[in-house]
Amino acid sequence: MKKVMLFLLVMLVAAGAVWAQALPSANDRVSIGRFFVDQTMSTEKRYSADIFSSYADDFLWFTSYDANVGNFLLLGGYPGDDSDVVNTNTPPYVLNFGYAKTLKFGYLGLYYGGNLVEASGSNNGLSGKDNVVTDESTWTNRLVIFFGKKGLGGFRFDMLFEGTHYEDKYVDGKPNGTDAQTVTNAPQIALGWGTALESGLEIYAQIGYDFGDMTVNTDADGKKKDTIWNSSILALQAGINKPLASTDASESSFSVDFLMGYEFGGSGEGDLTLKDAKYVNGGAFLLGADVAYKQIIKADEKLSFGFKPNATLGFVFDDSNSLVAGSKKTFGAAKIIDFELDAGVNLGLEYKINPKFNLYTGLGLTVINWRTEGHLEGKDQKYDKNNPNTAVYKSSSWTVTGLAWRDNTLHGSNLGFGLTFTPTKNIEVGFGLNTFLDNIISLNVKDMKIETGLNKNNGDGELAWLSDNIFGGLQFDLTITAKF
Repeated sequence: MKKVMLFLLVMLVAAGAVWAQALPSANDRVSIGRFFVDQTMSTEKRYSADIFSSYADDFLWFTSYDANVGNFLLLGGYPGDDSDVVNTNTPPYVLNFGYAKTLKFGYLGLYYGGNLVEASGSNNGLSGKDNVVTDESTWTNRLVIFFGKKGLGGFRFDMLFEGTHYEDKYVDGKPNGTDAQTVTNAPQIALGWGTALESGLEIYAQIGYDFGDMTVNTDADGKKKDTIWNSSILALQAGINKPLASTDASESSFSVDFLMGYEFGGSGEGDLTLKDAKYVNGGAFLLGADVAYKQIIKADEKLSFGFKPNATLGFVFDDSNSLVAGSKKTFGAAKIIDFELDAGVNLGLEYKINPKFNLYTGLGLTVINWRTEGHLEGKDQKYDKNNPNTAVYKSSSWTVTGLAWRDNTLHGSNLGFGLTFTPTKNIEVGFGLNTFLDNIISLNVKDMKIETGLNKNNGDGELAWLSDNIFGGLQFDLTITAKF
């Protein structure tokens, strides 16, 4: 039976490779986990398409932390984005580390990723002239604080400054001019709680808030000003995970995550240009859900593989009409209903080369992605036969995409490979192999072909060829963990 399932796994990968196409982007506003800080991921999880994992992924989670861990240390990079399985850690994520400790009164965990701040300022005042001062700062910080205690569950605080930028322009100590004060890429915070029940059911809930950007415009004297707030989001996410049958040869689980939120529309007020045109934008109602089943099968002492069918749903009702303060008049775009379904399967493999080295690979395949969008008329946007070009009509559109590889499980078009090394019982070093292996031989999943770089020759001799083509651009995205 195991050999049959492994054969079916390979056939599914091969079939998907023939037909896979690109996907439209998902709606980030309803994405599950949007308020959880993206922390350094283990080599096992990253390269096996979220099938296998290690304690690096568990030490800040409500139901999987080890209250008796003693001390745990994590050092690693942070993927710059989620479009590639290979860690593309570049500044400003200068420092990424995690630490956990067993205390007398409970368990404490911490994660930080970022560079704290980059700030600058200038004073361009001249003798007898206006004193012009500009200050700006950019904050890039990911912070998680976790506390767990038996009987109480786990409590988690997430805070994200993803390139949050503050800028102020002053003349003689007063905000001055267009964009006199701005906040862009505003921060977000979240607080969550979770526990495992006696029945084995694992539950959690989290409430998060995404602050909106802000702009202040003033006149030349800095006396009159307009303040404009962009939209912000308040959301509740909750989920359950149920471990199912577990044996020496197999283990499985089922999980459901749900997000419900509201996007508050932006607004503007002031006495510069908005004195008689204060406005409040319409908001949006947000719903998201993720359902998944995961099973890991141990084929023999060295080989294990797993699969994870999953489906994600997203629904947005966007009332993007704007209301003029103090009146019933609306203006702007029409109401929009946006629905998206993405269903597929993730596949992962673990091969134990020997007691110290493990090899991981995996990929994700979307089976279907369906997205539909409908536009409804605004309240005051009726059909005018005398001005047909200004009327807003009801309309709808949809797209359906079949088999498509999930790019965040691949390195470009190539299958990703990760290796872990355990020199001692409590220390593990994980690193990706693609920047090295792809220079020698690579498996292009999207085109279903094997490519080699061994036939390249730049005419500068064997040593130069080795340096440029095999070791050129070589980097290992290290993740190091230790328990002590």
